[in-house]
Amino acid sequence: MKQGQAVCIGVNNLNPEHYGTNGELGICEKDANDMHELLLENGFVSIKLTTKEATRESVKSAILDSAKTLKKGDIMVIYYSGHGGKVPNVRSEYDFEYDNIDETWCLWDAQLIDDELRNLWASFEEGVRILLLSDSCHSGSIAKAPISPKLEEEDKREDESEFVKRKCITDKVAEDTFTRNEKFYVDLANEINALSITKEPVKATVKQISGCEDSEYSYTGETNSAFTQALKFVWDDGYFEGDYRKFYKDIRENLVNQHPVLLEFGEKNREFDKEKPFTI
Repeated sequence: MKQGQAVCIGVNNLNPEHYGTNGELGICEKDANDMHELLLENGFVSIKLTTKEATRESVKSAILDSAKTLKKGDIMVIYYSGHGGKVPNVRSEYDFEYDNIDETWCLWDAQLIDDELRNLWASFEEGVRILLLSDSCHSGSIAKAPISPKLEEEDKREDESEFVKRKCITDKVAEDTFTRNEKFYVDLANEINALSITKEPVKATVKQISGCEDSEYSYTGETNSAFTQALKFVWDDGYFEGDYRKFYKDIRENLVNQHPVLLEFGEKNREFDKEKPFTI
């Protein structure tokens, strides 16, 4: 029997000792809880990591635990809601960034960079289906696909309010965070580049649906973050009919100020392509 496992991550605040700010977002834990419940309703075994629980180590460990147990035909869903960030890319022969920037998830204690996510995908067996949903800024290539996404014009929206906020640390906070912790991030990049798994291909099949382009912002909202709210609206409590590409297109059509990205890489899996989302 096929298995479905999930990790749902929601980060409302950041550790100011690392970031220099608490980066308060009031809705990301609710996003993660709603997706956790959606996945449970569809037969997944799901764990939820929120704010202080969502450390670099706990997130990586949760995903790797699934990589150890899931086999060909099984499915893994990883959902993230929180700030997106970026750090300068440390180049190597195995690591190319079209914009020379590594996109990140801002977890509680420090950023998780896209190179680490790529190596997590490479830890899964051939034939495993991986769905990555990232409701965060600068998330167009967060899965570290070996292609560059189409770039949209940078969003100029300024009507932020109590309920509508950009889900990214500012450029200044990103720069200051990197400068304050430069040795940590440079050493981390060099360590990743030296790992044997960095040289191995991704054998699983990865689908990424992210909240926006790398150059754009994802936004919060009153009931959920905008991308997650659109996803839930399109899903319609399971009444949605169609495959992942239609799911992505319908979500995109329900958003105005951000443009979700669909990326697919790893081993081809036509059955996965044709499935209704969240099918085990």
